[in-house]
Amino acid sequence: MTLKDYQDRYGPELGEVIFHVERAVVELQITWRDYCILFENNPKRNELLRKAGGNTVLRIQRLFQDDIVMQLSRLLETSNSKQNRAMNLALLQTQLLEEHNEFAQKVPWTKKKAWKKLKFHRDKRIGHAEVNAFNDGLASNCFNRDYVSGVIDKIRKIFEHISANRDDLNSSEKSADRSWRIIGPAPSANWLLHTIYLGVECFDESGLDTTVPDWLRESEQDIYGYTRN
Repeated sequence: MTLKDYQDRYGPELGEVIFHVERAVVELQITWRDYCILFENNPKRNELLRKAGGNTVLRIQRLFQDDIVMQLSRLLETSNSKQNRAMNLALLQTQLLEEHNEFAQKVPWTKKKAWKKLKFHRDKRIGHAEVNAFNDGLASNCFNRDYVSGVIDKIRKIFEHISANRDDLNSSEKSADRSWRIIGPAPSANWLLHTIYLGVECFDESGLDTTVPDWLRESEQDIYGYTRN
């Protein structure tokens, strides 16, 4: 559905906010789904990725974590002004309170406590990289799978509620397409793991030709221009 479809359904201002914030939530679900598939807390899967990519895989995992924290932070940010209308849950709540107060009171909004914990992580670990953030093990303590999954689930329930009850918002499309899409499995992420597994198994088998084509070979110079020995 286009932005105009949302504005026709919910009105010009509320439709614009729901359109943009909903897409941010969908993108967050996709990122979280791919992270969980690739970095599932499973010893055999972790060993496979370690054998395939070593420290590079750990860096990719950290980039995923930082990206998820930033996406959550943008959605849960509570400060908004007329000069800076961030498309987030706070703006959505404000817009609903102004246009549909009774409906807004029934929406299962996320608690500010979730935002405070993420904001602390974002500012210390990502924004400023203060030494205490590393010494205290903040990244591992904050980026707990159950915690993050719980916050994302609460955000998802907001849009499930809006979708299931949108007749109460004087929608022009009564009772049509009431469900809100939950992001399912990722064939591409699973296929990547399968490909890595087959590649690692191939290289582990003795006697097999392990040569790679020229377009996959390491450059004779590294990225800083130094010739390799």
